[in-house]
Amino acid sequence: MHIMRPLFAAITLALYTPLCAQGLDVADFYGAHFTAHKDEPYSGVLTHSLKGQAPEWFDFSSSGSGLAIDSFRFHEGGMVIMPTLENGSCEARVDTGIAKGSLRVEIIELDIGGALGWLLRDLGDANTAWLIEIRRDAADTAQLVVRVLNRGVFRLRPEATRKIEALKFPATLEVECFADLIKASVAGAQTEIKTDASGGVGVGLVATDQRARLMDLKLDIELHPTWIEDATARLLARRAIERLREHATVGMLKGVAAHPHPALQLALDAYTPEQTRARDDALAADARAKAEQLIKLADAHDKLAAAQHEAGVAALLAGDVGLGLSYLRAADKLQPARVTSLALAEALRRYGNVSEALAALATRHAEMPEALMSEAALISGRIAADRGDFLAAKRGLSEAAKQFPDHWQLAALSDSVNALLEPPTLRESSLKAPFGLTL
Repeated sequence: MHIMRPLFAAITLALYTPLCAQGLDVADFYGAHFTAHKDEPYSGVLTHSLKGQAPEWFDFSSSGSGLAIDSFRFHEGGMVIMPTLENGSCEARVDTGIAKGSLRVEIIELDIGGALGWLLRDLGDANTAWLIEIRRDAADTAQLVVRVLNRGVFRLRPEATRKIEALKFPATLEVECFADLIKASVAGAQTEIKTDASGGVGVGLVATDQRARLMDLKLDIELHPTWIEDATARLLARRAIERLREHATVGMLKGVAAHPHPALQLALDAYTPEQTRARDDALAADARAKAEQLIKLADAHDKLAAAQHEAGVAALLAGDVGLGLSYLRAADKLQPARVTSLALAEALRRYGNVSEALAALATRHAEMPEALMSEAALISGRIAADRGDFLAAKRGLSEAAKQFPDHWQLAALSDSVNALLEPPTLRESSLKAPFGLTL
């Protein structure tokens, strides 16, 4: 059982050395979307059509309490941002930090009363940021507006506001960013504002109040050394964790799937003989067929928590995170249970909502069954690692691995996190080298 531990630790160490020795491979970090300038590995062009699916290097957030990702849609017409009463302001943040560069995006649609802009954050000062936005007043008029973060509030800079007399779509919103100056232009209007951002600038696209549709993102940038250092460490962690993700996720979900929902007997009593046979067949089928059949059963019994729970777990095992999340939410609303909380926490983590995943994991409506304690420890460690809190992940996973020595996913994830935080150094030998050095 324990032969897996050195294997996964070796994977982590094999990844650690080349990254630390060579620095960040920007093309590896961004994939095919980044083209470096000649002889300048940390300077180049980052592009994305915004069609079909979200870039992996986008992070989503919103001003409300709802799921941020629910306000974004990606299809062949581009990225649609849909602020709501609950999430009045929504941001797609680019995982980057620039010393200087130009930022461009095509605005295909912007509903009247809405605003779309570039949010620029000073990476050296969390209290400093600039919002360069186009705010649409009427059918063909708008304003190019600059707002500056001041004591937690973005305040208008009237002297930098420019009126747009004849707005037509598509319109290109372009920003040029330097350490001491930001310039912006859209639909013939231009503005600028002096800045002091020597620590680098983070960037994101923000829509406020009304719907916007965007396409063709293009960033011609020089990356800032501080961000490069941070991204190198995160790329290392991401590689190591991704190697374990499939094994750990499937292992955790199988543990949860094997544990019956406390209201299962109530559901079984409600099923017809045909539905009972269909459930039995589904449990023996492959992941996709199992999910399809259990979802049909859940749809036929939408008031039975166990039916919703089984459908949600099956959807997760089949790889459909969004669908699994919806059924698990329904199960949790009908009848809270610890086994559902664990599956819900994993679904939320995979959906990108780590804070809500933590809340689901911390729910205390009942005692944790002993059979699920190892699974709870595993998902807790996964969430801590996703948050970047590897010290917390190390502490929790190390203790859990000792408590559950036969749980190989816990052991593997624990060893990999330990290897990330405490990479072994080269040992000194007795061999003498030139210039008085010892190998």
